[in-house]
Amino acid sequence: MKTLAIITHNMSFGGVQRVVKNHIEYFKDNYKITLILFEKKIDFKLPEEIEIIFLDERVFDYKKLIQENKNTIVSFGKELFDFRVNSLVSILKDKQFDTIISHEDYNNLITTKTVELLNYKTNLILTSHIQQDSYKRNLIHLLDADFYYQSIPIYYRNYKIITVSKGVHDYFYNNYNLETYCIENGVNIKKARKQAEEECQEKNFILCIGRIEFVQKGQDDLLKAFKLISKETDVPLLFIGDGKDKEKLEKMILEFNLMNQVRILTFEKNPFKYMKNARVVAFPSYYEGLPNTILESFAVSAALVSYDFEPSSNELSKDGYYFPLVKRGDIQTLGSKLLEVITNNSLEEKMRLLSFERAMDYSLDNMLNKWNIVIEK
Repeated sequence: MKTLAIITHNMSFGGVQRVVKNHIEYFKDNYKITLILFEKKIDFKLPEEIEIIFLDERVFDYKKLIQENKNTIVSFGKELFDFRVNSLVSILKDKQFDTIISHEDYNNLITTKTVELLNYKTNLILTSHIQQDSYKRNLIHLLDADFYYQSIPIYYRNYKIITVSKGVHDYFYNNYNLETYCIENGVNIKKARKQAEEECQEKNFILCIGRIEFVQKGQDDLLKAFKLISKETDVPLLFIGDGKDKEKLEKMILEFNLMNQVRILTFEKNPFKYMKNARVVAFPSYYEGLPNTILESFAVSAALVSYDFEPSSNELSKDGYYFPLVKRGDIQTLGSKLLEVITNNSLEEKMRLLSFERAMDYSLDNMLNKWNIVIEK
C-alpha cells in the first residue's frame, strides 16, 4: 500500500481541519496515512488506523510575547520556524512517504524547507487556502507578510500547488507567476443534511459560527450590527466558536447590555443542526479562501448574509445572486440586511432554496476526485 503523509498545524475545530478530515476519510482505504501535526490539539474523531506524529513542542508564553514590539515578535517567530523545521527533519529523515500533502502557507514553507534540506524524494503537494495580502492585517504564526511574500516564490516553485478558489489561484499567478490547480473545498451534502436532522435546543436565532478573531472573522462588526437592530427584533444572536478574541467579545456583549439577546457556545461537533435551525447565518469575515461554513450552510438550505470577503465572495454568491453581499465594514447595512431576512418569511424561504441549489456545485466527491487526479499526475 502506498504511503501518504498529511501535514497541518493541528486538528482543532476549523475549516482547514475539516478539509484534512475529509482527505483522511477519502484516502485511508488506498493509502497508509500518517498525520503530522505541529500542535497537540485534536478535536475531531479520527480513524484508528492512521498514525499521528507530533512535532517537538517549543514552550513559550504567548500572552507575554505579544506585548513586545513587532521586531522582537518576528525575530522569535523566525526562531520558532527554524525549530519546527529541525523537528520535521528529525521525523522525515527516518520515514519515506510516496506523497506528502501540506496545508496552509506556514506549514507549507516548513515542509518545503525540510524536504530540500534532506533532498527528500516525494510527491509533494502544497495547499494554499488564502491570498497572502490578508497577512498584512496580522502576524501569522508570529511572522509578518514580508516573510511570506519573500519565501513563497522561492520555496513553492518546484512543487504542485493547490488553491481552494479562483481568487487565490489568480493571486498566485498574478503575484508570483505560479501556476496552481484550483480545487475548491467540497461538502458532503447527504451527510450534512442527515446531521442537520438531529434535535437542536436552539430555535429562531441569528447564527455566526467560526474562530473568534476580530481581524479576520469580524465578530465585533456583527455584534455592533446586531446592537443597531436589537430593539426591532426578539430574534437572538448566537455565536459558536472559540479563539483569542472570545474574552473581548464577551466584554462587548456586557458593554452593549445584550446579555439577554446574545450567547456564545464553544465549538459544536455538529454545526449543521444549528445552521438548519437558524433564521439566517451571518458571515462577517474580511478575508477567506473558500469558507466551509458557507458551503455547509448551502448544504442544509440555510439563508446567508455575508460581507464581501476577499477574494472569493463573488465566486460563491455569483455577485450576490445566491446570498447578499455587504461591503466589508458597513455595519449599518449588515444589520439592516439581517433584519430584512428575519422579518420577511418569503425572502427567507427563497434564500433557503437558492442555498441548496448552490450546494450542488460543491459536491465533496467531485472535489476529492480532482485531488486524486492531481496526486496521480
